[in-house]
Order: sequence, then structure tokens, then C-alpha cells
Amino acid sequence: MSAQTQILKAFARVENKLDKQYRKLLKNHDWYSEYSDDHSVWEKSAVEYTQIMCMAQQIDMDYKIFNEYAPDEYKKESKNG
Repeated sequence: MSAQTQILKAFARVENKLDKQYRKLLKNHDWYSEYSDDHSVWEKSAVEYTQIMCMAQQIDMDYKIFNEYAPDEYKKESKNG
């Protein structure tokens, strides 16, 4: 196996791992935390949402995966069209 093939396989594994982490964050995110009376709930959710958006900029620029999990009122339009 060539070095290039090994590198491509390693990148694919990393990409797969990031995809799984991203999907897990989206699946478990408290989309309605802004309505909580507990500030710590809101704060935790805000940190998670920031992480989600940072990951989206790297691996989901068209928000296709994001929109699979987000409630209708939180869905985003693609920046690419």
C-alpha cells in the first residue's frame, strides 16, 4: 500500500469520526434550552451550539446534516446556493 493510499485512508477515518461526533451533538442538542429558567442549561446549550456551528463550517457547509436534526424553526439554508 502506498503512502498516499495510507494517508487517504487515515483522512477518511478522521472524517468519519468527525461526522459521527457532529451527528451525536446534533441529535442530543437541547434545541429549546433558551426557554429554560435555569441559566446553566442555557449556557451549556450555547457552548454546544457554538461547537456545532464550528463543525458545520468544516464538514457541513451546506447544512445538509444539520437540517436532518434541527427542528423546522432552526433549519438553515445553504450558503452555496
